[in-house]
Amino acid sequence: LKREITHRKLRGEVVTWEEYCRRFPDEPALVAALFPLRESLRPLFEKCGYALVDQIESGRTGDVYRVLHHAEKRLYAAKIIPAFLVRPGALGGQQVVNLDYLLQPHIARPTELLQADGNLLLFNDYVEGMNFAQIVEQFGQLAVGVACELMRQVARGLAPLHDHGKAHGAMTPTTLVVAT
Repeated sequence: LKREITHRKLRGEVVTWEEYCRRFPDEPALVAALFPLRESLRPLFEKCGYALVDQIESGRTGDVYRVLHHAEKRLYAAKIIPAFLVRPGALGGQQVVNLDYLLQPHIARPTELLQADGNLLLFNDYVEGMNFAQIVEQFGQLAVGVACELMRQVARGLAPLHDHGKAHGAMTPTTLVVAT
């Protein structure tokens, strides 16, 4: 299974802990071994005021973790963009980057962008719900009208990025979440 995961990541697929939990429901120890929490990340998140809860997904542009903000006692999704993908001085010494154009109902609200130990950490509101891959796996092929409505909402979420000359860069069925 480790070889399968490695090959999938090399092909650019997003590999999630939840997917392997569904595939191997009677093997929690096996799944835990495939997706160990990277204990070395705990100090990184602690330095930024968060506690590491678990890993949500792993993709070619970085891993995403569920984290708890110490002061606010709220869950956030934190994407670590590895140092080798970050341009030197990417934040130009700034602590705050203006992401106001992303503040709209069809995209998880970004809350912080920090640089620590050479990595960029992007914190977003954590969205509770099912992603597109989970929906299709559980319910099968969607009715055309439902699929069109979901894609209309995705397009509305991506429009502000496009308007500002940006691209999402990691749009996959596992990153599209229908909030509950």
